[in-house]
Amino acid sequence: MTLIWKTNWSMGKVLYLACRYPPWVLLITSLILPLKTDCSIKVMLMSIRTYATYNGSVRVKWFIIVFFTIEQLTVIAMNGVLTALSEFSKFPLKGASCFLEASKYPKGAAVVLFAGGAAYDVITSWMLFARLFSAVRQGNSRLAWIIFKNGLAYFLVVTTYCIAELFLFLILPDDQLLLPSAMSFMLTAIASVLSSRLILHLRAFACQYELGGDLMTMDANPARSRSIVFANANRPIGDSIDSGDEETVEDIEGPIVTISRAGISV
Repeated sequence: MTLIWKTNWSMGKVLYLACRYPPWVLLITSLILPLKTDCSIKVMLMSIRTYATYNGSVRVKWFIIVFFTIEQLTVIAMNGVLTALSEFSKFPLKGASCFLEASKYPKGAAVVLFAGGAAYDVITSWMLFARLFSAVRQGNSRLAWIIFKNGLAYFLVVTTYCIAELFLFLILPDDQLLLPSAMSFMLTAIASVLSSRLILHLRAFACQYELGGDLMTMDANPARSRSIVFANANRPIGDSIDSGDEETVEDIEGPIVTISRAGISV
């Protein structure tokens, strides 16, 4: 309540609300209408965090943009195939078709859909962990550890779940795919909770040190620097503030936290 609802509007607040509440409305609606669910907002959030850890690298930015675009186009195409070719059994009650009436799904489209999601999660998570592990080992940064721990939880739960869905679609016959299809709704709910949890932990860290932003970038050379860069800090740190673009405050564990006005405020 304090970390989200009582704060000013920012990108972080919008991302949290988009991750936390719309998926549940979609899940309830999907029980009535044969809609397909997706985790695009959650994928976007994890992509932003991965990009931020590379200190705004142009090459990393365009790699993530292109990879994300390909993954989302695959999702749109495969969901279109699933919607067009899915078969529904007759239900004795009149009214709109119910998702639970589905009796057959095009297996190939479902396999491509979940394989694409798993591949995207594996690659972006590897990029994130490689960067953060170096920062944690060299600088022992609490912020880097928070990102690493939450990113690891997201990877282990969501990616493992996605791979499990993939194998279910591969081994089950076409007329018994209701189970993995229904499980995909739970995947959306889990991704929603874990993504929201990441934002809350970052905001709690920012509030603890009286920082105004929580979208972090890391120094380009963690081996020679133990600094974490926040975007657009809104509150001054200390009494004597220089007229330049940065202010610094000593972390209680040793590393220097650098606050920058340049970037994106969350």
